[in-house]
Amino acid sequence: MNESDLLKKRRKQLGYSQQYMANQLGVTQQAYSKIEASPTNCSLSKIKQIANILELNVQDLISKYPESVEVFPLVQINRLENKVNEVSNKLDELLAFFNRA
Repeated sequence: MNESDLLKKRRKQLGYSQQYMANQLGVTQQAYSKIEASPTNCSLSKIKQIANILELNVQDLISKYPESVEVFPLVQINRLENKVNEVSNKLDELLAFFNRA
């Protein structure tokens, strides 16, 4: 069973629609449909969210990646996304501070 089949099967077992999943992820139903059809094309953070919603182990989803997709770079990308968000939040705090002054 590939990761696409796993996601669809588990979603249906839980009685969730694609629209429900999309709402939980903050994306459109069409975007979720694309993720479900090809989960290897989405970010690690989305995979984590999907695994949580579908009560799956992230490792089960990651281990289903084709060999041509390396998970390590996805983890690095996720860490970089987190750092960018941290810096962005700090910049927002600084701007708010200077706007008050």
